[in-house]
Amino acid sequence: MTERAMPGASVWEQRIFSLLQEHIQSEAAVQADYRELLERSTSASTKMLLGMILEDEARHHETLDRIARAVRSQMEREQIEGAVPPLDRGMREPGLESATKRFRAIEREDVRELRRLKREMREVRETTLWPLLLELMLIDGRKHQLILKFISDHQKPFLGVRVEQALAGPELGGADPRQ
Repeated sequence: MTERAMPGASVWEQRIFSLLQEHIQSEAAVQADYRELLERSTSASTKMLLGMILEDEARHHETLDRIARAVRSQMEREQIEGAVPPLDRGMREPGLESATKRFRAIEREDVRELRRLKREMREVRETTLWPLLLELMLIDGRKHQLILKFISDHQKPFLGVRVEQALAGPELGGADPRQ
């Protein structure tokens, strides 16, 4: 995506879009440096770890690009392919709440098991990658919990709607404050 002034876009939108574009360009340069280091390395373990970083950097680059497309879509008032979709706030999907609750419990248990396993591997932390890989999996598990909480929280109705109904009184379908 190329940076250009967008008529009708707010100053904030243009500034955010510009910052995203700058970060995307700097990420691309960093990715190239990582790739070069990986190609020069003769260590299998270093290559594996740098490969993992490159995978993350590629995902970050793609995510930033999708956010920039969403900002541009908002600025141009038209849908742009590949943009981060708008948040479906308060839309209830059948079964999603119970599924996210179940997955959150699974992720919590997984984090507990990984912590226990990592403690058992203290003896090999200076001679293997295993404890580091488990720590990275713990970070992923916490990230998964955060994503699932976000999904769960955004299945709930807007707080503002409930407040308005409460203020409306029972005659307009709101809550009776005396109860």
